[in-house]
Amino acid sequence: MNHDYVIDCVNHQGFGEVRLSHEKYLVPYVLPKEKVRVQPIGKKRGWHTCNLVSVLESSPKRVKPLCPYFGVCGGCQLQHIDYVEQLKLKRAWLVDWLQQDSLFQEVVLNEIIPSKSHYGYRNRITLHSNETETGFYKSETHDIISVSECVIASDLVNKKLKTALDSLSSNDETFELREDENSCFVQVNNCQNENLIQSVLRLCEGQTWQQALDLYCGSGNFTRALSAKAKKVLGVDSNKEAIQMAQKKAKEDKNKKTKYLCGDVLDQVFSLAQDYHYFDLILCDPPRGGLGEVLSYLPRLKPQKLIYISCHPQNFFKDAKKLSSLGFSLKEITPVDMFPQTVHLEIIGLFDRC
Repeated sequence: MNHDYVIDCVNHQGFGEVRLSHEKYLVPYVLPKEKVRVQPIGKKRGWHTCNLVSVLESSPKRVKPLCPYFGVCGGCQLQHIDYVEQLKLKRAWLVDWLQQDSLFQEVVLNEIIPSKSHYGYRNRITLHSNETETGFYKSETHDIISVSECVIASDLVNKKLKTALDSLSSNDETFELREDENSCFVQVNNCQNENLIQSVLRLCEGQTWQQALDLYCGSGNFTRALSAKAKKVLGVDSNKEAIQMAQKKAKEDKNKKTKYLCGDVLDQVFSLAQDYHYFDLILCDPPRGGLGEVLSYLPRLKPQKLIYISCHPQNFFKDAKKLSSLGFSLKEITPVDMFPQTVHLEIIGLFDRC
């Protein structure tokens, strides 16, 4: 049976919420205050999950999605929302997370840095194929929807996609298409990566750092930038190819301020702490899961400041709470909209040592 409801808000997963006195509903592809017709299809953790049947009263912030697969493909969640409104929603999610814990009540939340390109920004995509389909996973499943293009990917990536579709085998596989040829981690949005770097440099202003440490440095994206603010910078990453690329770039640039270590980041941080190495500035750009056990060794490296870059705000705040117990105080957050049309968000956190 279908029901008509007015959407209360849109949560950080992109679902509209309807909270009644007796039941709660989650609805995809809606905006706050819209009146919609929904079809309940299940229940999860106390919430009724629903399909959107129709929009009865539309928000003025609703726009027409550019992608023909939107609503079926699971890659984007917000294409139906005006871009400025997307930024407002993402900021509201951050405000909510900050207000949930008294530790973060005084944290400065800077304005979100918007992406110059709202579409066509991704420099890499991951696709899946089986005997009959090649494309992306459908929303909330591992079923594959065939695609001929991706509107948030760059022209070069889409050109490679067309070539790949003509030459694929019928085997089950997952593969990545990239603008460049290396397999190292890179930020998906080139322009926003530059804004990330400039934001990091702003946080480093005020003094010349003696020793800086860049954990999960990849091919030296931030290590090179930090060398403009520090006398020596050590980059650490487990990816051998990335470290080799970083070393090659340092040699080409004649950058003698940077040095790189290849190995498991936890092992390397443990060794640095055991050998009494100290760094007055540490930058961390860990995977989505966060810092894990690495976090507990950071105080032994005695940094004055810690810059933490995260693509998963919820895990960032979990780590921020642990860092607080270890003597680090979160001072400010700079959000960077690395992923327009999706619920994802990159943030930069600045911590001072208490």
